[in-house]
Amino acid sequence: MNINELEQLAKEATPGPWIGAGPSFGAAMPKFINEVLVDRPDDDDDCYEICRSPIGLEDQSSPDLNFIAAANPSAISELIAAYRGAIAAIRNTLNGV
Repeated sequence: MNINELEQLAKEATPGPWIGAGPSFGAAMPKFINEVLVDRPDDDDDCYEICRSPIGLEDQSSPDLNFIAAANPSAISELIAAYRGAIAAIRNTLNGV
Protein backbone atom coordinates (compact mmCIF):
# COMPACT_ATOMS: atom_id res chain seq x y z
CA MET A 1 0.00 0.00 0.00
CA ASN A 2 1.37 3.40 -0.93
CA ILE A 3 0.11 5.90 1.66
CA ASN A 4 1.15 8.89 -0.45
CA GLU A 5 -0.81 7.66 -3.47
CA LEU A 6 -3.84 6.95 -1.29
CA GLU A 7 -3.59 10.42 0.21
CA GLN A 8 -3.41 11.99 -3.26
CA LEU A 9 -6.46 10.01 -4.39
CA ALA A 10 -8.37 11.23 -1.33
CA LYS A 11 -7.43 14.84 -2.12
CA GLU A 12 -8.62 14.47 -5.72
CA ALA A 13 -11.91 12.74 -4.90
CA THR A 14 -15.24 14.53 -4.49
CA PRO A 15 -15.42 15.89 -0.93
CA GLY A 16 -18.06 14.38 1.32
CA PRO A 17 -19.77 13.60 3.45
CA TRP A 18 -20.87 10.56 1.50
CA ILE A 19 -23.89 8.41 2.39
CA GLY A 20 -25.33 5.13 1.22
CA ALA A 21 -28.81 5.58 -0.21
CA GLY A 22 -31.50 3.45 -1.75
CA PRO A 23 -35.21 2.99 -2.34
CA SER A 24 -37.44 3.03 0.71
CA PHE A 25 -40.70 1.96 -0.95
CA GLY A 26 -42.52 4.22 1.51
CA ALA A 27 -40.64 3.04 4.61
CA ALA A 28 -38.63 5.30 6.90
CA MET A 29 -35.33 3.68 5.88
CA PRO A 30 -34.12 2.27 2.55
CA LYS A 31 -34.82 -1.42 1.95
CA PHE A 32 -31.31 -1.73 0.52
CA ILE A 33 -28.44 0.54 -0.43
CA ASN A 34 -27.82 0.84 -4.18
CA GLU A 35 -25.82 4.08 -4.50
CA VAL A 36 -23.40 6.36 -2.70
CA LEU A 37 -24.26 10.06 -2.74
CA VAL A 38 -22.65 13.28 -1.60
CA ASP A 39 -24.72 14.57 1.31
CA ARG A 40 -23.98 18.20 2.07
CA PRO A 41 -26.95 19.64 4.00
CA ASP A 42 -26.28 23.23 2.89
CA ASP A 43 -25.49 22.41 -0.74
CA ASP A 44 -28.04 22.81 -3.53
CA ASP A 45 -26.18 20.11 -5.47
CA ASP A 46 -27.18 17.47 -2.91
CA CYS A 47 -27.49 13.92 -4.19
CA TYR A 48 -24.46 14.06 -6.48
CA GLU A 49 -23.89 10.38 -7.20
CA ILE A 50 -20.46 8.92 -6.41
CA CYS A 51 -21.19 5.34 -7.46
CA ARG A 52 -24.03 2.88 -8.04
CA SER A 53 -24.36 -0.87 -7.58
CA PRO A 54 -24.09 -3.16 -10.60
CA ILE A 55 -27.32 -3.64 -12.54
CA GLY A 56 -29.12 -6.69 -11.22
CA LEU A 57 -27.26 -6.65 -7.90
CA GLU A 58 -28.89 -3.58 -6.38
CA ASP A 59 -30.40 -5.45 -3.45
CA GLN A 60 -27.17 -7.38 -2.74
CA SER A 61 -24.67 -4.51 -2.70
CA SER A 62 -25.63 -2.79 0.58
CA PRO A 63 -22.52 -3.83 2.58
CA ASP A 64 -20.15 -2.80 -0.21
CA LEU A 65 -21.81 0.56 -0.79
CA ASN A 66 -22.00 1.33 2.93
CA PHE A 67 -18.26 0.63 3.11
CA ILE A 68 -17.53 2.89 0.14
CA ALA A 69 -19.58 5.67 1.75
CA ALA A 70 -17.70 5.26 5.04
CA ALA A 71 -14.31 5.22 3.25
CA ASN A 72 -14.85 8.73 1.92
CA PRO A 73 -11.94 11.15 1.31
CA SER A 74 -12.26 12.80 4.70
CA ALA A 75 -12.21 9.48 6.55
CA ILE A 76 -9.18 8.28 4.57
CA SER A 77 -7.35 11.55 5.24
CA GLU A 78 -8.07 11.22 8.98
CA LEU A 79 -6.81 7.63 9.01
CA ILE A 80 -3.61 8.63 7.19
CA ALA A 81 -3.00 11.47 9.66
CA ALA A 82 -3.55 9.10 12.61
CA TYR A 83 -1.24 6.50 11.03
CA ARG A 84 1.50 9.09 10.48
CA GLY A 85 1.07 10.37 14.03
CA ALA A 86 1.36 6.84 15.43
CA ILE A 87 4.46 6.12 13.35
CA ALA A 88 6.06 9.39 14.55
CA ALA A 89 5.23 8.53 18.20
CA ILE A 90 6.75 5.06 17.83
CA ARG A 91 9.91 6.49 16.26
CA ASN A 92 10.20 9.09 19.02
CA THR A 93 9.78 6.40 21.67
CA LEU A 94 12.37 4.16 20.03
CA ASN A 95 14.79 7.10 19.71
CA GLY A 96 14.24 8.12 23.32
CA VAL A 97 12.72 11.50 22.48
